[in-house]
Amino acid sequence: MTNLEMKIRKNKILAPLTTFKIGGPAQFFLEASDEIELKKGAIWARKKKLPFFILGRGSNVLISDQGVKGLVIRVKGGDLAVQDKKIKAFSGVSLARLIKKAAGAGLSGLEFLAGIPGSVGGAVVNNAGTSRREIGQLIEKVVVFQPNGRQAEWKQADCQFNYRSSRFKNNSAVILNVVLVLEKEKKSLIEKRIKNCLQGRSHQPRGKSVGSIFKNPAGFSAGELIEKAGLKGKRVGEAIISPEHANWIINQKNASANDVLQLIKLIKKEVRKRFDIQLEEEISYLGNFSAKDGSALG
Repeated sequence: MTNLEMKIRKNKILAPLTTFKIGGPAQFFLEASDEIELKKGAIWARKKKLPFFILGRGSNVLISDQGVKGLVIRVKGGDLAVQDKKIKAFSGVSLARLIKKAAGAGLSGLEFLAGIPGSVGGAVVNNAGTSRREIGQLIEKVVVFQPNGRQAEWKQADCQFNYRSSRFKNNSAVILNVVLVLEKEKKSLIEKRIKNCLQGRSHQPRGKSVGSIFKNPAGFSAGELIEKAGLKGKRVGEAIISPEHANWIINQKNASANDVLQLIKLIKKEVRKRFDIQLEEEISYLGNFSAKDGSALG
């Protein structure tokens, strides 16, 4: 047995590793804290002809109750370095740590991400941000590990950043690290903007959730559409559409993925029926979601 195989665990329950606190076991599970471990995990899965999936901080994903077949690689921690106006970060670095590092170095530009409980890799995949700014705008390059076993550098334009999306959404290339270009600024001003951003997020619904479930359709607010459809407070099992913000679903105790899926399916149906608008999920799905689960993937 190799050193890598000694680190791979079987039937690891994934729910505690997500902000939703929902999800079954991973058939195989590996925690990677650097590029070498991450690449070795991907190579191992490919040799075994197993699918593999990258999990960051679990802040934007719904995992099946039945779990995940194949290898789940959780990226956590890793290197973070500042050089002049640039920061190079391993994909498993938390956004909180990234923002703190930048602020300490007097580098501005990341403040809008304060309070988002994600990882660098996850933020890049989903082009995390606000209505005014997205992380993709700060990217100089992303270093990836490709299915052919080669490492490559993708420039910002190569990443195809769009609203809450990127080339990585439907691509088997693995993000190893990211280089961001920021601006020099007084630390006091950076810290003030971080504080303001955190205060703004303090009004968001509390509880076990993944934040916004749906993207905002062009010219509309998903939350307002859901509220106008009369769905605020609607419950399935132990999952509830937040009475505070209709684009959030809260796991009130021990909700199942199926409870959440049923709510997502209901929301899409009612908004489409009332406003002729097809909502699109902002979250990702991981695992086996069958038609009998009421999957809203379609």
